[in-house]
Amino acid sequence: MDDLLKAGSFTAKVYCDTPGYLGALSHTSSGEPGQSGWLVRRGGSGGTLELCFNYLEHTADRIHYRITAAPGGDYGGAGLGVSARGYLGFYHLASVGFWKVEVLEYDEQAQAFSFSWRDQWGHRVSITQEGLTLKPAYPGARPTIAQYLCIGREGAWPLQFRAEL
Repeated sequence: MDDLLKAGSFTAKVYCDTPGYLGALSHTSSGEPGQSGWLVRRGGSGGTLELCFNYLEHTADRIHYRITAAPGGDYGGAGLGVSARGYLGFYHLASVGFWKVEVLEYDEQAQAFSFSWRDQWGHRVSITQEGLTLKPAYPGARPTIAQYLCIGREGAWPLQFRAEL
């Protein structure tokens, strides 16, 4: 595990692994400015988001990565950053910080690990339902309130994650 996670970069599918919030990570997709590219939790495992973890360095208990969207799709190669309001999203042009990963458990046979995830200042990635209301998928449909990934939002719930390599 140390060689894989500390010595190189990798691409993984990432899931929320916190009871009550189990599900795949995804991103919003909309033609509306400001409503696209935000990280959200979706129920189930369909359409799981793939992230590239680009190794930078490690400390005794955490590994530092620059995280980007996997190649392909609208956000391929875009950096994962935090908005002024604390929401996680993809940025093509903006300067984004690094992320800290603390591996909690590694399953070598499954090539998967559970982890806690923090921004460069040590704030845990959490989830909130206070985010933007998504436009209806079709005329007559009800708008959806998504569960957005965030940092430092009051009332947000800290998450644990699972990555499958």
